[in-house]
Amino acid sequence: MISGKDFSNWGGCMKGRIHYKPFGHIFLYITDNCNLRCKYCYIGNRLNRPRKEMSLKDVYKILNYFCRFDSKFVTILGGEPTLHKNIYSIISLANDLGYHVYLDTNGTFHSQFLEKVKCDSLYYFSFSLDGSNEKLNSILRGPGVFEICVKNIKRAVELGFDVRITPTLTKINADDASNIISLAENLGCKLVNFHNFIPRAYGNRHLDWILHKDDWINTFNKIKKSSEKSHITIWCPPEYATHEEFKRYLKEGYKGCIARYLDRCSIFPDGRVYLCSLLFDFPSYNFFVFENSKLKFNKGFNEMDVFFGIENCCKDCENLRNCGGVCPARNFQYRKLKLHEVRCDKKYIPLCPLWKTTLNKKSD
Repeated sequence: MISGKDFSNWGGCMKGRIHYKPFGHIFLYITDNCNLRCKYCYIGNRLNRPRKEMSLKDVYKILNYFCRFDSKFVTILGGEPTLHKNIYSIISLANDLGYHVYLDTNGTFHSQFLEKVKCDSLYYFSFSLDGSNEKLNSILRGPGVFEICVKNIKRAVELGFDVRITPTLTKINADDASNIISLAENLGCKLVNFHNFIPRAYGNRHLDWILHKDDWINTFNKIKKSSEKSHITIWCPPEYATHEEFKRYLKEGYKGCIARYLDRCSIFPDGRVYLCSLLFDFPSYNFFVFENSKLKFNKGFNEMDVFFGIENCCKDCENLRNCGGVCPARNFQYRKLKLHEVRCDKKYIPLCPLWKTTLNKKSD
């Protein structure tokens, strides 16, 4: 078992999106149930097995346990979390325990949900939307989803929720990024939080959708340019940085692989606990399991063994202390998929693909 004092002085709370504070952010996958089958979904076939979900008692045990580590943030997700029969009670419970509560949804819930959940009970409301129009969004998330999601976004904004859009960019929709920003502005959203498509689960069927290095740098720079004209906040993972950009990211709080700092825990209904979402495809690699109201180490080969591997190109690099090295989790996965691994060419420094920069300095 891990006790609170074991990590009390490890890390330190950084301002921004990643805190590098042990157990600073808890991700609760409260249900495997989902009404969509998005083409790149990183949950994948878990959605097709007999439904598993956390009970209210399970949620209490987990959140109460992490209070001892002074965990501040909890993201509730699934599956589709609004399908959970106890969703209102879960949100209320997390608030009562002193957490800032984030909710990630595909936006297709019944309109009654917005009338029942209290506006001040969610720190922010995040909607997954992958296109600025029905045509593009339907390719990735299914037909008819766009209209329902946009309708619910509008209503959420009207009710005073802090609404954010979370698009996942692939070769299908990368050129639509600036239009997504414009749509978010027009809808009254406060932030767009871009993700780069990294193949996992269902995404492994669409390896040709990956925005590899040159494609992603080009896409990132376009988003950066669009963000300069935007009046809302834009987050995006750089993934690669020139030496000058890297210096700026260090000042912004970048410290390398976020999983090595135990910054976030993703907890599934079956009790598996991961530190890095890139390794969800490997069911026995979870670092912990939550069992009998406490965390237990997975004593077999696990994700931490992957994180602390050092790529050959990094071993003698003078910048290793600052950069932390090429992402071993992504390269581990890419080797399994027989894809080209990410390497450092000294011109562009690879960064943790889960770390985000703020492209314009609006309020976070």
